Amino acid sequence: MSEYSITEISNFAETVRDSAASNLSSGQYDSKIIHTFITLNQVIDIIKKESLGLDSNGLFVINEEIFDNVFEQVSSTIYQSALCKVASQDLIQCAWDDEQNKMVFWVGSNSEKIIDSNPF
Repeated sequence: MSEYSITEISNFAETVRDSAASNLSSGQYDSKIIHTFITLNQVIDIIKKESLGLDSNGLFVINEEIFDNVFEQVSSTIYQSALCKVASQDLIQCAWDDEQNKMVFWVGSNSEKIIDSNPF
C-alpha cells in the first residue's frame, strides 16, 4: 500500500473537513460555521493519532486506509455535533435506549418548530 507524507497538515485537515461536511450535506454546508462542528485542530489531532508516524523530514505519513479512517472519524464527529445541536435546540428529542444499548433520536409529535433540513 502506498504511503503519503502530508506536507501542509493544516491545508490537508481543512480539505478533509470540508469534504466530509460536503459529503454529509450533499454540498450544501456553510463553510463559515463548520468550525462549530469540528475545528481544524481537532482534525489535525485525528490525523496525527491515526498516522503511521513521521517521515525523515518530520512530516506525518498516511496511507489510503488511514485516510479512510480519518475521513470517517471527521464525518462522524460532524454528524454527532449536528445531532447535538438540533437536540439542544429542542428540534429533536433524544434518550438512551437500554434495550438497544444506544442513543435514539426522534421528532416530537407535539413539536411546532420547523426543522432546518440543512443544519450545516
